Amino acid sequence: MEENAIERANRKLRNIENPDVPYNERFLQVAEVAALLQISESTAYRFMSKLNKELKSKGKETFSGRLSVRYLKERVYI
Repeated sequence: MEENAIERANRKLRNIENPDVPYNERFLQVAEVAALLQISESTAYRFMSKLNKELKSKGKETFSGRLSVRYLKERVYI
């Protein structure tokens, strides 16, 4: 059985402090952010874009369509 977006997001949130977590598990995709925050995907894209711009202004590298799990936890307090 395949995981849905909310299950993937919750798994990534639980495992973020584990140093053995693969690199791709440290980022959320738009469907996962939308499911986690209970917002539409278009709103999730705008929100992710805003947070990625904040990270870029701090000198961090970002990826379009991806958001750091750690930064989302920090900004949204989940």
